[in-house]
Amino acid sequence: QVVTESLKGTNTSMYYGEHSSSLDDKGRFNVPKAFRTLMDTFKHRDWYMTRGFDRCVALYPHETWQSIVSQANHYSIMDARAIDFRRLFFGSVAE
Repeated sequence: QVVTESLKGTNTSMYYGEHSSSLDDKGRFNVPKAFRTLMDTFKHRDWYMTRGFDRCVALYPHETWQSIVSQANHYSIMDARAIDFRRLFFGSVAE
């Protein structure tokens, strides 16, 4: 089951659900149909995919991604934990 929830006070949505996926022979990731249906319903055309936690893949619509980037930019470039987060989270992003 896949559900969506609007984040209070924002124009962004969050998707919840779990699916097993694999890469095809060309190394492409196939987004499960349940997620694609919601993406179309909410007109989320631009997506950012990055390494999640616990060997997961995380997908974010454009508006949510911009909010994450904005929040991450509030932390000092000298903060070791913020550097580790940025390296993990932003280092593997694909649009």
